Amino acid sequence: MRYKRLQHLLEKSNIYSKFLLTKMEQQQLEEQKRKEKLEKKREMLLKSAKGQNPADSKEEKSAAKKKRGRDDGTYNISEIMSKEEILSVAKKSKVENQDESPSDSLCPEDLQKNGDSNSVIKDRLCQAVRHSAKQFLDPVRKFNGQPVPFQQPKIFTGGVMRWYQVEGMEWLRMLWENGINGILADEMGLGKTIQCIATIALMVERGVPGPFLVCGPLSTLPNWMSEFKRFTPEIPLMLYHGAQQERRKLVRKIHGRQGSLQIHPVVITSFEIAMRDRNALQHCFWKYLIVDEGHRIKNMNCRLIRELKRFNADNKLLLTGTPLQNNLAELWSLLNFLLPDVFDDLKSFESWFDITSITETAEDIIAKEREQNILHMLHQILTPFLLRRLKSDVALEVPPKREVVVYAPLAKKQETFYTAIVNRTIRKLLGNNEASGRSEHSHGFRGES
Repeated sequence: MRYKRLQHLLEKSNIYSKFLLTKMEQQQLEEQKRKEKLEKKREMLLKSAKGQNPADSKEEKSAAKKKRGRDDGTYNISEIMSKEEILSVAKKSKVENQDESPSDSLCPEDLQKNGDSNSVIKDRLCQAVRHSAKQFLDPVRKFNGQPVPFQQPKIFTGGVMRWYQVEGMEWLRMLWENGINGILADEMGLGKTIQCIATIALMVERGVPGPFLVCGPLSTLPNWMSEFKRFTPEIPLMLYHGAQQERRKLVRKIHGRQGSLQIHPVVITSFEIAMRDRNALQHCFWKYLIVDEGHRIKNMNCRLIRELKRFNADNKLLLTGTPLQNNLAELWSLLNFLLPDVFDDLKSFESWFDITSITETAEDIIAKEREQNILHMLHQILTPFLLRRLKSDVALEVPPKREVVVYAPLAKKQETFYTAIVNRTIRKLLGNNEASGRSEHSHGFRGES
């Protein structure tokens, strides 16, 4: 009975995931249409800037006359178009408007009839995003002579994003627009930091004033600071670190708007400081919370996850370079962080199923099958929230690793000790060194006397 209740919960959650993916897919199609229209307008503007022929100018003049007629009230559409044409245009406009907002009629219950799995829908969505990232290049913006992707935020000025980084940013944008938390699990070296910085830049351009919080291991903080300064120098930064008295002053500055953009800063801090100053930081209403090295969240008993869950954040993003394991508790922990209202009690989840006590009885074989079923469903539920790419997926863009072996000869003293270790005479050598040291020391005192 408990297993059926759990299965029902997972099935409903799976429908929710499919609903999100389908909605995101439709939104991406709308976004692509919008970008194509903008691209056509840009091309027309560029052509008109280069020069026009007389026929075009005559057509524009006649069009301008018609527009003036509309303004002075003498314009009558029936003089320009027939009734049939008017009805045809109205019908076409209605259809186009319906096409532009298909997500309004999207019903989660109808998705049960959709035979596509979450993975299939996600692959289709990723292909559309990837195509858009590769196709649209801004003809005006350039960096060191290289064209900039159309989707790259204007305040992201420190370089040119690669297509898979644009794809990641677009994925994070869709999650943010739908109010969904996410996991960016790209393999190390694909630029997770750059994708996060670009996403925050995009949010700022969309009118989000901040503040934003980046929380990670102490060793990663200098890299976050330098990358923000390099790629988005206009976005105000704050390194929330130092003595307690200094941090109290910094907390007050979080609530104030700074810089030329007049927004709240991006606050960068370590896990330890975030836990220590939870009472101060949880009163801030964070627009975006990024947790670097998010694999630490996989442990439900970790104090860090308990503290971070108390932070007021509109959206949360976990960054990790490690793949997900087939571990029920780990997957549940991630889902608890992403969807705390649905996956809120790990103990009740584990109460019907004890993985550690599996033997080869008939009942345990059924239990194993149930475990595999649950694991599969958990992975399906995680599909819309997780993006992971490997270097092999973008092999054409990332140069292969090159190993250079440099041989360094041992110094004379190093060679002496190495030989003594190999010959097992190190004690004798050390004894001789100690004796010679004492002898030199005593000779020194004699000389002084």
